[in-house]
Amino acid sequence: MNKKVQPVPTALRWTLPSLADVIFLVIVGRMLLQPGGSGLLQDADTGWHIRNGDWILAHRMVPGSDWMSCTGNGKAWFAWEWLFDVAASVVHRVAGLNGICVMMTLLVAGTFALLFQFLQRRSGHTLIAVVLTIMAAANCSSHLLARPHIFSWLFTLLFAEILYRHEEGSRRILWALPVLMVLWVNLHGGFVLGLALIMIFLMAAILERLRQSDPASSEKIKRLTVVGALSGLATLATPYGYQLHQHIYQFLSSRFLISSIEEYHSPDFHGGASACFEIFLLLTLICCLIGRRRMRTVDLIVLLFAAHAGLYAARNLPLSGILMALALSGALEEVLLRAKQADSPALLRGISNGIQGFSLDLSRLEKQLRGHAVIAVATVLVVFVALHGGRLGRWQLLKEEFSEAAFPAKAVDHLMAEGVHDRLFSTDAWSGYLLYRMAPGFQVMVDDRFDFYGEEYMLQYASTVAGAPQWSKMLNEYHANRALLPPGFALTTLLRQSSEWKVDYEDTQAVLFCRADGCAK
Repeated sequence: MNKKVQPVPTALRWTLPSLADVIFLVIVGRMLLQPGGSGLLQDADTGWHIRNGDWILAHRMVPGSDWMSCTGNGKAWFAWEWLFDVAASVVHRVAGLNGICVMMTLLVAGTFALLFQFLQRRSGHTLIAVVLTIMAAANCSSHLLARPHIFSWLFTLLFAEILYRHEEGSRRILWALPVLMVLWVNLHGGFVLGLALIMIFLMAAILERLRQSDPASSEKIKRLTVVGALSGLATLATPYGYQLHQHIYQFLSSRFLISSIEEYHSPDFHGGASACFEIFLLLTLICCLIGRRRMRTVDLIVLLFAAHAGLYAARNLPLSGILMALALSGALEEVLLRAKQADSPALLRGISNGIQGFSLDLSRLEKQLRGHAVIAVATVLVVFVALHGGRLGRWQLLKEEFSEAAFPAKAVDHLMAEGVHDRLFSTDAWSGYLLYRMAPGFQVMVDDRFDFYGEEYMLQYASTVAGAPQWSKMLNEYHANRALLPPGFALTTLLRQSSEWKVDYEDTQAVLFCRADGCAK
């Protein structure tokens, strides 16, 4: 038998970290204190989000038309993540890129600390909660970028937990969903998932009502229907109203645009985050076969939905991991209980008993550690460091910046030194960085807002960088005077060979071209 866990002295309950605290601290330490930075700035999107937030604060309005490109300037644009942009701009003004990365790190750490607590509540099994949280966090590793999609991780978790609590009998909590939706719809386009989750739980309630005549099921259906309708209305609480929904539908309906965005491709199952997703799929199969007594209709539908979403697009893996962890937590407890039965092999019973005993000890200890003082201290510390240039005394702890190995930093230095602000053609992957470094007073010719530029323009852009037969048409049509490209691009080779262009600057990261008759200032 396991020894009874001794009570923790009252003073230590406020200072010793709980498991939720440990998860929070490990994620913060892993992201912010690793050599080379957090890796959150590997995507240039962060740059234009900050500058769009600057524009909103300067003009005190949300843009209804584009201001970032010279090719689409004045064309209608839906800045559907405007609230994130404003937050990013404010944080950047007071703490720079260190502040941006600290904000997103705390958001990630807080999301998974909450996930652990929710899993522990649902399963009653601390060790299962720890394992599923670690798997879900690892499932997100491929998409850890300082972009607004991370807010959708938190809101997905909150929506799912609220819906599960309603499923278990909590009624009032359901009315929080429309309020949360007002925030979500202005932070990230993933708000559509919130509506999908409400529909999933409504579908499960209808199926349960058809299977058994229970008045409680009818009341549940009514509440979910009303809250779903209110949440749907809440999605109109944006500067764009119903037009945003039309725009999202048109974007998601374009096969070309979706297939052109790498993160919308199906995951690569040769390692990384997809390996954790495969384990989630295996656990789903095991729970369906062995732990089905603890798996309700809604759990099965959530698992099917999450599995489909993860297989459909790599960008959905983090959301799939969170949802699958929640849906599997109860069924995994049933799998362990089945392993303890008398007809199970002795070795399996022994392993199950050991796991159960260890988990009970962890649970008793966890219930006593409620202070969360360590999280508060850690949060204050990293915010303090970010506000002081990443320094703590004489130690430089944080130095978050766009990597020179990924972006053309020295070429941009050259452009800024020369005072160049004319029409510059570059890649969609670099344009957010160019806007971050050179805006205001500089506009790009293309960036990764594929939904804004549209299918025809992006097809023309793709043909140009690939060196298609009429590669010069786009450069001439939009009066490009300069081009900034990676050395290995087909278009780079063609520009080297063209008499109309000459190299103005070159390093191992980028080649800057200018028109042969217009290089001089």
